[in-house]
Amino acid sequence: MWLDPGEFEVLGYVVHVLFDDFCDADDPSFWLGKSLESPGWPVVLAVAARLAQVLVKNDLAALSGLHEAGHRRPALLPTADA
Repeated sequence: MWLDPGEFEVLGYVVHVLFDDFCDADDPSFWLGKSLESPGWPVVLAVAARLAQVLVKNDLAALSGLHEAGHRRPALLPTADA
């Protein structure tokens, strides 16, 4: 909660405030990378990077499990050129 941690905020309202009130919705390129800058932004980036690693690791483990269980990718369908 960015205004009052003890109060519940509606996500739609927060998005509205961030992007409609603080950005030019018709030309947002100026605001890319700026509208969410804060002292905590490096931590947000680090957590997002770690999450991406976990997601990829989980996907690879799931694919490996399917492969070991005998599931194979289906053969490619013939094209009109074949």
